[in-house]
Amino acid sequence: DYWVRVPIGFPPIRNLYTAGVGGVTTGVGAFLYRKKADSTVVIHSCEAAFDEDVPANTTVTLDTTNFKVGAASNKFTFAAAAAAGIIVTDVISTTLNTLLDIVAVEFWAKCSINTAAADFKLHLDDNAKCVSPLGSYSVPALTANVWRHCRVAVANASVLVAIISVGVEYDVDIGACDFWID
Repeated sequence: DYWVRVPIGFPPIRNLYTAGVGGVTTGVGAFLYRKKADSTVVIHSCEAAFDEDVPANTTVTLDTTNFKVGAASNKFTFAAAAAAGIIVTDVISTTLNTLLDIVAVEFWAKCSINTAAADFKLHLDDNAKCVSPLGSYSVPALTANVWRHCRVAVANASVLVAIISVGVEYDVDIGACDFWID
């Protein structure tokens, strides 16, 4: 579960998740973005359930038994009738809304079934409910019921200004499933 690789002479990283083992610090962390090699910021901690917009045939719960970091994860349950393209969203802090130096978005993800890359997407938007995302990032392929640390490169951070909403898109109709993000 250790997923940090640093070059020789690299300064310590703050807020490193260490699974409770002694180390730099333990803490929350999901949807991290890297401003510099030694700096990360939490965009959403996943310690509260997404609730800005939850489309039909979808439920979101705070899962306090199945998580990777902190004390909970967000569990999205997509029913068989869920339509491809729906986005579950949450409001993010207005104090953290300009991500100009972003290099990558990092998070843990898991699905109850095998998925292909881009079956799910993460969105960042300057509009409520992610109606016109400024940034869309494909979740890599997932193996059923296996947590995966995801680090998705950001190609054009210059557009990520005034971000107020984060969303998880059920981009491909893969049938009924549970999807976790932490």
